Amino acid sequence: MLKAALAIARKDLSLALSGAQGLVQTVLLGLLLIFIMSLSREPGELSPPLAAAAVFWLATAFGQVLVFNFLYGLEEAEGARLGLLLSPAPAQAVWLGK
Repeated sequence: MLKAALAIARKDLSLALSGAQGLVQTVLLGLLLIFIMSLSREPGELSPPLAAAAVFWLATAFGQVLVFNFLYGLEEAEGARLGLLLSPAPAQAVWLGK
């Protein structure tokens, strides 16, 4: 099961990093969130650690949604999702690899 999960993860990572489109969108979204959150503070005022952590987790969560949406779109256009469903790999391995 672990071998199948690693193969699926390797496929998704190669797709995400090959075009670099999803990676660029994720980085730009993170920078945009940091910039918008910095506008809520007075100039020169430091952000408390809790606010910085919240911005980090928001940027990470939204970035993951972008990457997953990008990968899902690629798989849906090429019919790869049907191939994953028909593969002999267990459903748990597909979930773990994703």
